[in-house]
This record gives sequence, C-alpha cells and structure tokens, in this order.
Amino acid sequence: MRTKYILSVFMLATSLASLAQDMTVKSFKLKEDDTEARVNPVLDLNEQACALVKVTVKPKTTEEVKFSGNYIGATPFDEATQSYFVYLPEGNTELTVIVPSAGRALVNFAKYGVKRVQSKATYELEINTAEPRRTLIMVEGALGRSQSALGFMVGMVQKHGGYLRGRFDFRSASTSLECDDTGMLTTGDYTNAPFYVPDTKKKSRFSITAGYMYRIAKPLYAYVGAGYGSRTLAWLTVDGEWVKNKDHSASGIAAEFGGILRIGKVGVSLGYQTISFKYHEASLGVGLFF
Repeated sequence: MRTKYILSVFMLATSLASLAQDMTVKSFKLKEDDTEARVNPVLDLNEQACALVKVTVKPKTTEEVKFSGNYIGATPFDEATQSYFVYLPEGNTELTVIVPSAGRALVNFAKYGVKRVQSKATYELEINTAEPRRTLIMVEGALGRSQSALGFMVGMVQKHGGYLRGRFDFRSASTSLECDDTGMLTTGDYTNAPFYVPDTKKKSRFSITAGYMYRIAKPLYAYVGAGYGSRTLAWLTVDGEWVKNKDHSASGIAAEFGGILRIGKVGVSLGYQTISFKYHEASLGVGLFF
C-alpha cells in the first residue's frame, strides 16, 4: 500500500513540474496587408517562395529564442518589427518556439483557423511567456506531538508550478502488537494490559507529498499538496516487546498547505501537515531560489 501511495506522489510531482514550463500562444493570424514575404522572398529546397511567420515574444527577452520543426531558416531578432522572421515551406502546419527560461510551445496552426501556410503569405505569431521559471530547494524542520522531523522540498514555479517534499526523523519503530491509550492490547492473545517499562518509547516519522504552487504576488507563494505519511509511537513491555499506541499513531493520506516568502534568492516557508487528520504538524523551512 505504501509503495502505491509513493508512486502516485511521484507521478503527480512530474505532471505538476511540467505545468511550470508552459508558454501561451496569444494569437496566430494571416497579415494580408504585409507584403514582406512577396517583396523579399526566401526560397525553399524546391525553389518555391516560403511563407513568412513573424514571431513576437512578450515580455521581450534577451535570451536566444529558438525554433524547431520543418522550417527553412530564421533571422535574428529584428528591432524594427520587434520579432523574429521564420520561413516555412508552403503547406507547413506547425512550428515549435523555444524560450530557454520558459520552456517550449508547439503551435498547431489549425487551432487558429489556418490549416496550412501559403507561399508568399505573411503571418503573425505572438507568444506570451511568464516570469522565468524558478527552481526552489529548501530544508525544513517540523514539530508535531512531542516529536520533531527534518524534511526537504524541491519545486519549480513560474506563476504556477509544482513541488515534491519528503519528511523523516531517521528512526524506525517496528512493532508486533497494538494497544490503545490506556495500554490495553487490541491485538495478540492478552486479555489485560501488560506492564510497560516507564519512560521508554520509540517514535518514527515519514511522509512524501507532492502538490501545486501558485504565485500570489511576486514575493509570496502558496502551496497545497497530498501524499502518503506515517507516524508511530511505540511502548516497550517488561517482556521486551514493542507495542504501537494506535491512539497516537497514524498512517495513510498526508495533506498539507502553507506559504513561501521569497526575499531575493532566499525562500522562507511556514506550513501545516496532517496524516489522516489524526496527527498534526507545523513546519518552518529555508531555502534558495535558482
């Protein structure tokens, strides 16, 4: 069961991380009054005049914008038109635009009412990019019911993003029996509460979660996520057996939310996590944005 939870968390983290790399195609349209492709034609390998796509990226970036697909060539950024000139053979149906800090956008022309580009025709493609994608690496300290744990968080975010978090205390508490908070056994052959060694306990803590991050304002992010977690409290009997106190132990779905404040490259987080709404924990973290 634990393996199933963990695999699900990793799949969720992967899908959310890819979300942070999206770009938006604002528009793609024919510019009937633009004669650039007819006046200054560029020929394809069959010596036929290409279609011209003028690509504008907003906000303006100093990065080298790249292109992928069946295209003949592209010019450097043109200051006069604030765009890149990309030449495509007649009949082409798509173009991929790549902005290193924002990811890539595959533009299928049919989605914008153009089945295929025509020779000597000029088109305008406008791409919107979010702020640069940021990677967050953070270490955390967490405190629950008389128990502490350490954790890490790795996230990628623009306006939207995703993260993966792990939390543990480097201890294990394997048990063969269970009891309630009174000490009465709920498993095994005993009918009465056994004698316990005073002030002898074992605790363990583990969780792995993934979730969604959202930039509320430029210095402030919020997150919410879920995954698998466990917390075990065990008592030692005078016979040397470890017994799990099920009233103070929990395992199953872990849910969490919190906020992250970015100060320059430094991030400070404050959050809350619960396991099956039975065990509750607050956390404080510090990390770096790259």
